[in-house]
Amino acid sequence: MGQNTKTASVAAERMVKDIRRKARKRYSTEDKIRIVLAGLRGEDCIAELCRQEGLSQGLYYSWSKEFWTDLKKMESLCLTISFLSLERDWRLIA
Repeated sequence: MGQNTKTASVAAERMVKDIRRKARKRYSTEDKIRIVLAGLRGEDCIAELCRQEGLSQGLYYSWSKEFWTDLKKMESLCLTISFLSLERDWRLIA
């Protein structure tokens, strides 16, 4: 009888995990950016913003870190493009 109870318990745990996984909210890239920018505006504290949006503060801060990392990459890319453009212009003049 102990083995049947254990098997049923494992099956029930799997079912609960599957339900939670399917019920988990998916955030679009636009939603993530909107939420991070709302946090940066500082109208509400991060805890309040996260409660309103239904997400954990840890998730917010990981999105924020990702946002800043991507922003730095874009800045670096823009500087590279500007440099290449200037280099091309100098070649045309010379």
